[in-house]
Amino acid sequence: DKMALMFSHQVAARETVSSTPQDTARIAELEREMTTLREKLAEAHEAAHDSGSKLTTAQHAASESAAALKDLEKTAREADGVARGLRQQLAAGEVAAAASAEAIAQLHRELEAARADGVKALSDVPAAYAELER
Repeated sequence: DKMALMFSHQVAARETVSSTPQDTARIAELEREMTTLREKLAEAHEAAHDSGSKLTTAQHAASESAAALKDLEKTAREADGVARGLRQQLAAGEVAAAASAEAIAQLHRELEAARADGVKALSDVPAAYAELER
């Protein structure tokens, strides 16, 4: 690690060179800055790791969402096909119902005509009976 190497060089330089009190103070200040920088680097590394974990989680969730969307689209297509079939069956049922209604109306007209013929025939019976008796 580059910072550790720099720090070890500074320590070695401090031990080999006689320094003034200002140099000693400056070296102490630089050592504090290096410590602060190391802490910030560790925090940045941890934050990057956390971000990577969150990104992985988000990618996994996105993948699951895409799969769910694909399933939903398939289900929607199937439902559309079922609805189309039901609409066709309903239309066929409506045609059959209309034909049945017409057939019932025709039977009703024929029954009414037969009833009228029966009533007329019954009204002719007494005259026909009277003629037979003569």
